[in-house]
Amino acid sequence: MGKLAVLPTLLSILAQAWINFQPDQDRNKPPPATRVDLPLF
Repeated sequence: MGKLAVLPTLLSILAQAWINFQPDQDRNKPPPATRVDLPLF
């Protein structure tokens, strides 16, 4: 269960890194914090 609990955190970090890696598309999207803070499950 411990590893499963870490998955949401890793996914949020990867999502934030992916958003930061695409500055051109980030202009038409909400701030990364607003999207990453949403619960995944």
